[in-house]
Amino acid sequence: MKRVGFIAGSRIKKWEDWEPSLVDTLYEQDDFLGDILKDEWDVNVGAGCTVAIVAALRGTVALTTVAGDNLFANLAGELNLNALLSAGIEARVALDFITLCTIEVGLVDAKTYANGRAFDDYELTGGLPTPICVNGAIVGFDPTDSPLHPHLTGVSAIAGVGTVNNLGVDPVAGAFIRLGVRLDVAGNAHYYVNGALLGTQLLAITPATPLAPWLAISNKAGAIARVHTVDYVKFWQNR
Repeated sequence: MKRVGFIAGSRIKKWEDWEPSLVDTLYEQDDFLGDILKDEWDVNVGAGCTVAIVAALRGTVALTTVAGDNLFANLAGELNLNALLSAGIEARVALDFITLCTIEVGLVDAKTYANGRAFDDYELTGGLPTPICVNGAIVGFDPTDSPLHPHLTGVSAIAGVGTVNNLGVDPVAGAFIRLGVRLDVAGNAHYYVNGALLGTQLLAITPATPLAPWLAISNKAGAIARVHTVDYVKFWQNR
């Protein structure tokens, strides 16, 4: 059988050479440009909360809570990823007001959790976080744990034991910021803000654990309505 190819400069290139991402890498990006969410996403919300496409110029999805402690809005993908294949995720997000709620962007071992949080009590002041997931790694924000230092944090769990990295960046209410997590084959987690590596946790996660892309907002005590807006999310791993 003849090989089909294309002329590229002075040589013929095979079709596979033109699409290495399809051959070597699983890659998905959602810009939320349609009028409904794709079937690949699972929505889980507390009473009165919503996850909905916003028909705007750039396309966004709004994860919206209503007043009430521990009410939440989550968006989760399928359990298709893991650290053995160097999985990663990045999302461009904004939080309307940076008080009385948590947000999470990362890779976790289930599509739903109690109170819509994969982690609780991030403990920037020196203690360990309280994982709800058994295995997972996120960039999260919880201003109630350290009122003097409401930084973004890299939070992970391996076999139910939590670790935390202070990333030293404060989100700004209403401003978009890019949050990302990359895992390697050893189960180490690397945390990114606006494309910059700001923290690494060694042996953060059990490498073979199936993981799902995860976007979440959850009210804390005394909460009022909050909106976690996602402009885009992308995730990937090796084949």
